[in-house]
Amino acid sequence: MVAAMRKYFLNLPLIRKFFSILLAAVIPVTLVSFWGSSWIAGAYSELLYENIAAQLSYSAQEISNHFRDVESLSYMVFSYDKIQSGLRTIRFSSNDIARADATASMRSLLGSFGQNYRSSYVSYINVFADQFSVSSNSYAASETPESVFREIRTAARETDGSVIWYSTPLCPDKIFLGREIREISELSLKPLGEEVICVNIGAVAEAATLFNNQYEQAEYLILRDGDVLYSTQDLAQEDALKIREDLTGKYQVVKLGGRNYFAVSGKLPYYDWDYLCLVPFDNVMVALNGAKGLSTGLLILCSVGVLAFAYALIASLNRHFSVLITKMKVMGEDASYSPQTETYNYNDRTDEIGVLHQQFDLMAAKIQNLIRINYVNELLKKEAQLKALENQINPHFLYNTLESVNWRAKACGAEDISIMVQSLAALLRVTLGQSNASFTLKQELELVQSYMAIQECRFEDRLEFHVSVPPELYPVHIVKLTIQPLVENAIHYGLEENTETCEITISARQMDGHRLQIIVTNTGSVFEDDLLEKLRTSQIIPHGHGIGLLNIDKRLKLTYGEEYGLELHNEEDRAVAVVTIPMERGEELC
Repeated sequence: MVAAMRKYFLNLPLIRKFFSILLAAVIPVTLVSFWGSSWIAGAYSELLYENIAAQLSYSAQEISNHFRDVESLSYMVFSYDKIQSGLRTIRFSSNDIARADATASMRSLLGSFGQNYRSSYVSYINVFADQFSVSSNSYAASETPESVFREIRTAARETDGSVIWYSTPLCPDKIFLGREIREISELSLKPLGEEVICVNIGAVAEAATLFNNQYEQAEYLILRDGDVLYSTQDLAQEDALKIREDLTGKYQVVKLGGRNYFAVSGKLPYYDWDYLCLVPFDNVMVALNGAKGLSTGLLILCSVGVLAFAYALIASLNRHFSVLITKMKVMGEDASYSPQTETYNYNDRTDEIGVLHQQFDLMAAKIQNLIRINYVNELLKKEAQLKALENQINPHFLYNTLESVNWRAKACGAEDISIMVQSLAALLRVTLGQSNASFTLKQELELVQSYMAIQECRFEDRLEFHVSVPPELYPVHIVKLTIQPLVENAIHYGLEENTETCEITISARQMDGHRLQIIVTNTGSVFEDDLLEKLRTSQIIPHGHGIGLLNIDKRLKLTYGEEYGLELHNEEDRAVAVVTIPMERGEELC
């Protein structure tokens, strides 16, 4: 299985290999990033839950503080001297005026107490003595049924002065504190009456859950020994009790009536009362889910964007490899392929792709050059073989005939004819023989001397010939028949097409320690500008001596390389041909 997968991967196109490697890197990073963002979102949600739970728990502390303030108020009421003396007067005096004064004094005191404790949301304070009652706010007290007062007073008398808290469905937003008032002078503790303090628990709960308007109004449920002591009007007691039973911790997000609520349960501080606080959580859930969705979407979008950008980048890189493969295929199918036909230039690039293309183009150029050299060499070899075969018809017959003419000329006293015949015989021996033998500059100059001997007999005083070559350069190897065609060209254009005297000079000089330059100059003619280039590109149709010049340059380049060859130019009124060859002396070192 592993081997099959490895083989499959190895045979994938390069762009798919790169993309597979990219996927192998991006997918784990994306998954880890997604897990990390989910973990961060979860941690943030947990911190948010703990913050909300702390705020709601603080609301329970606030409610408890309000209840304790009310209990402190109840103690102040029953322990106040004027309340004690007024109750004694009302309860035990038969003087109606005294009782009326006591009532007025108590009403004023209760009003002051109620005013001072408005911040604890005290609605009214009632003090009862038998059938007599005094209230800090008669209007507010009148909204409470008498039956409620009777139940509270009865319960208060049964607790021997302790505080009781009482609630009833008849007053859903109210909770009552009841307490029996006993005489504290001389510690007689005789019952004097009862006090009832009405607290607007709805306002207390609302004030305790106002978190700087961060959330909607909270819902509250307060239980005492399993009985509902207070429940927000909008919160059904059955639903609230069920939610409290289903809570698995101190806080939890629950559903109620199709809405999400954040529920916190616990006990009111200083009281053994259970409470359940619900805060509408839909807006927070929408924000949390929106943040999660946004982070997930951004993560997916970034991953897709990275993959798309990377794929485009890989495709752009793969295009260059495709071009290289196409080059290889074309070269394999067509040996005449030339890298210069490509429109994209890789010569300016220094990266690995540029180096690959440059090296391939260089290799292709070398291969083309080798093919061309081998092809031309084969043609030249065949041509040489044919010429050798032609020259082997009977060269000895030619030499013997020339020798006979030489002796006949000498016998007749024709010295010039004898010189010409001897020179022609020497020239033919060189050109027709030793085709593959090593040839030196000295031998080439001897060949030129034989040729010039014939031409001097022909043109007499019109031809001046000079050789200025240092003897130490004689052993240098040279391609046979390199200088003689140049001299022949100089005679043709300097003498045959002219009536004036022609001076031909051959000189040589060593250049850069490893190159030799042979200079042939003549008067009476000049070279056309860029003559060799025009002959190569057929701007001038080569014939006769033009073919000879091209042949010299081509043979030199094929033998020694492209940096060597023939150069033609003019200096003042002289035509100058410069042959450049390497310094090679057989066994001697240059």
